[in-house]
Amino acid sequence: MIGKKNPPPAKPSKPTTAEVDTLIGKGTTIKGDLSFEGGLHVEGKIIGNIYAQSADGKAMLILNEAGSIEGDVEVSNMLINGSVTGDVYAAGHAELAPNARIKGNVYYQTIEMAAGSQING
Repeated sequence: MIGKKNPPPAKPSKPTTAEVDTLIGKGTTIKGDLSFEGGLHVEGKIIGNIYAQSADGKAMLILNEAGSIEGDVEVSNMLINGSVTGDVYAAGHAELAPNARIKGNVYYQTIEMAAGSQING
């Protein structure tokens, strides 16, 4: 038809903020592997591997600037603003905020890094 344009191709969408199902607060340390569904917000310390079990691929990890993880992380989507010592696997979107410090390899489908974030791997 005359004057009708095709719509632009869809851009990959950034995951929306997930509902937080689990909170690990400041002053809390967990030793051992952690498996979760939905949203996990970490302000404390985890010594162990973290796995998200989500059939729909919408699991979300939010690591606060005061939080730290010593172990591998396998999550669909993540927002990192704290420190991770271990390999990081993001099946979907990985966002590294200015205070993100990762000592390990990062595997991702899409990544967004703010000025100041660091990866040493």
